[in-house]
Amino acid sequence: MGAQVRLFKWFWAAREHEQELWLRRMAQQGLHLAGVNVLSLWKFDKGAPADVVYRLDCGDNVDEPEQYWGPFAQAGWERAADAGGWKYFRQTAVNGKVPAFPPDRYSKRDNVTAMLLLLAVIGACLGLSAWLMIDWRPLRALSGESLQLALAFGAVAALLYGYGVYRLVMRMRQLR
Repeated sequence: MGAQVRLFKWFWAAREHEQELWLRRMAQQGLHLAGVNVLSLWKFDKGAPADVVYRLDCGDNVDEPEQYWGPFAQAGWERAADAGGWKYFRQTAVNGKVPAFPPDRYSKRDNVTAMLLLLAVIGACLGLSAWLMIDWRPLRALSGESLQLALAFGAVAALLYGYGVYRLVMRMRQLR
């Protein structure tokens, strides 16, 4: 087995196209996907540079694996990794052309919907926590720079959360 490289690279949720392009560039540099986890820690096998196309699918037909995996295997796509409900497939490009990939727009939309639901639950928990913290004695005791820092951290976290939800909503509209 060859050497492995581990990298951290974070992508916004439901930005599978950006991941696919990045993975193709990595393969062109000789780094071929060996695994990924939900924390965006990527594992690559070092090898010869190749023009390998990657595609993501978020189908979850685990009850009937043959029905799910069969069309991909028949079309020549190899299973490269799984993470957070996403399945990563790869196939070598022929003369720079991207091979056909079995379409699955509906499962992508379903996955984005599930991510939005999860974010709604997390948002409700964060909102409740923020409301309860307003009456938290140690927070009320903060003043000056400490209070400004705590409020700035909360504001940045809320902005990032809101932007993530916005991107998911825009992606879901795109998949309609």
